[in-house]
Amino acid sequence: MSRPVLLLLLFATALILFAQGRGLLTERILGTRIDLLPSLLVHAAWRGGFAVGTAFAAIAGLLLDTLSATPLGTSLVTLVLASLPLHATRELVARERPRVQALAGGCVAAIFHSLSLALLVLLGREPNAGWITVAHLGVLVALNALLSPILFRVFDRLEFHLTYKEIPEEAVREEVEIKRGT
Repeated sequence: MSRPVLLLLLFATALILFAQGRGLLTERILGTRIDLLPSLLVHAAWRGGFAVGTAFAAIAGLLLDTLSATPLGTSLVTLVLASLPLHATRELVARERPRVQALAGGCVAAIFHSLSLALLVLLGREPNAGWITVAHLGVLVALNALLSPILFRVFDRLEFHLTYKEIPEEAVREEVEIKRGT
């Protein structure tokens, strides 16, 4: 992943988290708030590697905790834990296929939100969770599964247009004969 695309990914994350914190991204299905962070995490972890994926998870987690009511560090821990299976399976899966991207986006969304809820309970907080939470989780998993391949295409297109393409040098160079006047 090139630096311009990484910066655009971080800017898009900050913009999405700000809109999410302001309540601008509310879906009409069960009143679930749209959360694209797991899909962005899948893209960062698979295209950028371990260091980029972990740094992205840390930055996005701190941004999310800053803009929401969760205790500082909760989302950081859960995002980093949710990104670990992505790093472990990075070379084992066909990550160019949209179905695999969709499956990964849905799984990371389920892991991230389940771990967040479990960590809040372990910290002694009393989150307002019930049967409707399972329905919200299902909507979030489906939404991330649908949007992960789209985000991959958008950021791959940005990568194609914003990076320098190195022209391969020819294996056999033409020999130039210099004629000398004698």
